[in-house]
Amino acid sequence: MDKQVEFASTGRRIRLAAALLFGSAAVVAATLADPGAAMAATTSPTASPSSSAAAGAQATLASQYSKKSAVAWALAHVNGTNNSFADDCADFVSRALQAGGYPFSYVPSVVVTNSTNDKYWYYFTVKFGRHYSHSWSVAHDLAVHLVDMKSTRILNPKNAQPGDVIFANWNGSNFSGISHVGIITVMSKGVPLITQHTPAQKNISLNYWLKHGGRDVHVWIYSPNP
Repeated sequence: MDKQVEFASTGRRIRLAAALLFGSAAVVAATLADPGAAMAATTSPTASPSSSAAAGAQATLASQYSKKSAVAWALAHVNGTNNSFADDCADFVSRALQAGGYPFSYVPSVVVTNSTNDKYWYYFTVKFGRHYSHSWSVAHDLAVHLVDMKSTRILNPKNAQPGDVIFANWNGSNFSGISHVGIITVMSKGVPLITQHTPAQKNISLNYWLKHGGRDVHVWIYSPNP
């Protein structure tokens, strides 16, 4: 992932694990925003987090989303692991987005206090567990996140591109009823072909979704805007 996730180095992962296990939100903030400050915070109960962490500035790992890379990952991993999620359609798409360079976003305190805030999108593991936002693992929350990030909605499916994200409400037109997501991996004669998990399917037609998905299928297509 190039330099997308700076805290992926071994030393910083260890400090983050210690902060999550034994520290306050302030210590986690220091770990993510300033490794040096984090070391001081974990060794001294009176230490203050760095000014950037104290301000609670959002840490956004800037990168350019590559639809081509996201599609390549989805096609290569459609028959792969469910990443320990029983229902992993959103996790599968999130991993494809990550492979395409879509950036994590979070405020350090969110990691331990508010994973339900759909403004943020992240997933990482430490020695004793993993931490992820609802927007990573729940289809509706991922849709809300993309809307919050000002992603472009594609109103006509004919205008979609491989790498765009497609959501479905199987039983009505309410956005709040979204319960499934896939990633468009091919456009065939103006029809999106979708790769997804739960169930694992590769390059299935949008027409199949519309015909067999439910009694009143509605879809939303977004072009991610990191």
